[in-house]
Amino acid sequence: MADETPVNTKPTKELVTPGDISLEVVELQSVNGDILDIKNFVSELNIYEDIFSNSLNGALIVVDSADLLAGLPLVGDELINIWVRTPSFDDSYGESIKKSFSIYSIKNRALTSDREQVYVLYFCSLEGLGDNVTQVSAKFEGTTDEIADKIYTEYVKQQRCYGTLESEDITPMIIADAPHDSKTAFVSNMWSPFRCLNYVAKRSIGNKQKSPSFLFYETTKQFYFTSIDNLIKSQLDQSMVFAEYMYLQKPFDESRENEESGFSVPRSDLVRQFNIVQEIRFPEQIDLLKSQDNGRFASTTTVLDLSLKEFTNWSWDYGYSYPDYIHMENYKIENGEAKFDAEQNDNMTYPANVTRSALSKSFYRTVHQKVLSDDAELIEYDPSKFLPARQSVLEDISGLRMHITVPGRTDAEVGKLINFRYPKVGDGADKTDETLWDPFLSGVWMITAIHHKITPMAHKMILEIAKDSFHTAFQFIERAPDPNMAQDDPDNPNNPENQADPSQSSEPVAVNKEGWTSPMAGGKVISPFGNRIHPVKKVKSFHTGVDLVKGGDLGRPILAAKGGKVIFAGDKGANGNLIKIDHGGGYVTAYGHGQNGSFKVKTGDTVKAGQHIMNCGSTGRSTGPHLHFEVQLNGKPIDPQPIFGWSRYGK
Repeated sequence: MADETPVNTKPTKELVTPGDISLEVVELQSVNGDILDIKNFVSELNIYEDIFSNSLNGALIVVDSADLLAGLPLVGDELINIWVRTPSFDDSYGESIKKSFSIYSIKNRALTSDREQVYVLYFCSLEGLGDNVTQVSAKFEGTTDEIADKIYTEYVKQQRCYGTLESEDITPMIIADAPHDSKTAFVSNMWSPFRCLNYVAKRSIGNKQKSPSFLFYETTKQFYFTSIDNLIKSQLDQSMVFAEYMYLQKPFDESRENEESGFSVPRSDLVRQFNIVQEIRFPEQIDLLKSQDNGRFASTTTVLDLSLKEFTNWSWDYGYSYPDYIHMENYKIENGEAKFDAEQNDNMTYPANVTRSALSKSFYRTVHQKVLSDDAELIEYDPSKFLPARQSVLEDISGLRMHITVPGRTDAEVGKLINFRYPKVGDGADKTDETLWDPFLSGVWMITAIHHKITPMAHKMILEIAKDSFHTAFQFIERAPDPNMAQDDPDNPNNPENQADPSQSSEPVAVNKEGWTSPMAGGKVISPFGNRIHPVKKVKSFHTGVDLVKGGDLGRPILAAKGGKVIFAGDKGANGNLIKIDHGGGYVTAYGHGQNGSFKVKTGDTVKAGQHIMNCGSTGRSTGPHLHFEVQLNGKPIDPQPIFGWSRYGK
């Protein structure tokens, strides 16, 4: 018989103990529409959600004394309608688990001595089953949020509930931080819809948060297409921490206040019991070897352009870019509220000088410029914008993990932030004082996976929580200035106003007495002036300048080596984007391979020594981002070494 309870009628059961559960609907729906209520046969219901999984899945253990398998009959491809909720919670999708699933497997069938049979029904979301049999053959082009919405709308979305729930609702997908700054173009050749969405997610960069860490996943409420940065900042900005959990070795003492920790202490006994962790397991804090192999600290991206028949290499070091992304501990408590604090950038979970090499992890990609689109801004043409940074950020959210068991709540979702207090240990720690929490591990964590374990009597959750930064920094990091900082920024050391006049000081300054300054601050010579083996042609040739690099070269400012007049600014074939400056007295300097769209000057402009003229790139005939720098005297190239005091190799 079908469950006759009206869909919108709130049962009278009230919450008494944390972990109480109300099974409103658990029923099977056959392929011909027959409905069978199986609430009384449920032994255990398990539902799994994971931030790295595209869809929900689960397992239902049935103790069958009525031969349901033969009676329905149960052969696979049936629907299982589930509606469970924490008593006293609202009956909406936001506070309950209310969804139809597809049964895809029946396993572990066994007979008991009481003439009963036990078996397990494995199920997944309707969207997950549909993805397994849907192929997409189409071209997609546009901003990544537009493409994601189109794929979901046309190929993924399903009716949320069936059977007696009589709901016409569609499970929604939330696309965060739209409209996106990123574009892409690709042809799906018989790909599944989830594969298409994952492809787009890898190439997505939001409107406000620039971390390329988008994920596509399903919770018990809806689908999400969002970045890790957006999940963190959107919740912290609004102080929307889902829960405050603590691990205690004795009952909480209500007489003690905890103002110093920055956490609010709930006064209700029931709420407080919801917040107490029952079990804890700490599987991983950091694994240097795995992190090196996976490219968490550093990596190299090699791109082969099949149109131009050229390849480029980009080196990535996360230590320099760590402050550019949002982390869970980029906040401080003010008047009981979490406020974002961009200055907290030294709380990474590993030493800033951790042993690493960009060669330990290599990414290889091919691009076909202007084959699918004429849009030069497509992120697919520049994989260095998303590949290495994405790997680092996702490894951050996977490295420091903990499993905690807590009372179940049907309003929980993966992606939510929690405050978690981890106890301080050691002989000096007072085990009876719950205000002594570990200063590094306590703080903000993200729920990255949930195992809902539900029986007719109780609901508990095994949460996987992860952390990308310590609550307290264990080191002070003095970082180099941002290479993309504007030339006129008062904090930029390359700002001419910040450089001392050499005639007024005896201290070392950026401009020497002849008026010359290095075209790349801190750069080193990797290919000197004179005869060499050409890096692309692999033949002996004469190098008319020097090649300069400095870690993280792409986008690094290129500076005018001396005051003068710009006589050329444009594309110059093998030299790529090139600027030439006439300094008078027969001296002309040239700066090659500049980044596309980075010109700061134009032909005819007058510049000063040290002025930002463009950014370092890899245009033209180049094997990677660097500056090709030439000095000419009366039309002939000369060795810059005597002018700048560079050694033949290195600065």
